[in-house]
Amino acid sequence: MAKLYDMADLQTGYGCAWGDIDNDGDLDLYLAIAKSFDQVSGKGYDKLYLNELGNRNNWIELNLVGTVSNKSAIGARIRCVSGDLSQIREISGGSGYISQNMLRAHFGFGQRTLIDSIVIRWPSGVIDRHLNVAVNQIMTMTEGSTSSAKQIANATVRDHRLYQNCPNPFNPCTTIHYDLAEACQVSLTVYNMLGQVIAVLEDDVFRTRGNNTILWDGRDQWGHDVPAGIYFCQLRAGAFREVRKMALMK
Repeated sequence: MAKLYDMADLQTGYGCAWGDIDNDGDLDLYLAIAKSFDQVSGKGYDKLYLNELGNRNNWIELNLVGTVSNKSAIGARIRCVSGDLSQIREISGGSGYISQNMLRAHFGFGQRTLIDSIVIRWPSGVIDRHLNVAVNQIMTMTEGSTSSAKQIANATVRDHRLYQNCPNPFNPCTTIHYDLAEACQVSLTVYNMLGQVIAVLEDDVFRTRGNNTILWDGRDQWGHDVPAGIYFCQLRAGAFREVRKMALMK
């Protein structure tokens, strides 16, 4: 297999770096070569291996630009959630000996077609949240840009929807996002495995069209910490009903 892809030659490498050099959504590999075991020349040459197999899965690449934090966003932490898939990347200033991977953060999503949420924690302490992000694109996200992203997301909401809580599993808090295609009365309730009401997060309140976010702190309606286990969050918006399973771990 190595010979098939021209990777079977013996050489001494100084370092390597991953990056999407041709901007096609898959990662390519660059090798810094110190010495070759070629008996004729003995010389080593750097090599670039382009991934040209074709990416049949969905992906996104995020280019972060700091404003309060450093411009390269070194130290920023990104969490992407799509359905049951949650991934984390950190932007680092060094990835190996005399090597640096690309600063764009690459995420793969398989056959999932929508990213429910992207949460960026910047070194400055600023937290940005972006909802309902399309896959298969390279995006630039600037520190402090949550508000504009929310306005765009609100304009594109077409259906009522309850998203998977993030993080999940969680301890002790988790964030719950939901969309409303039109203004209506909303109830958001947490139940246990027995169907008993544990916490009422939204109690028949009026909400306008767009994205909504609420935090559950893992406590019941009397302010007591609930035990670890499986819980269910139900959204009621008019005649609409949707339920998500949540796992609290301690």
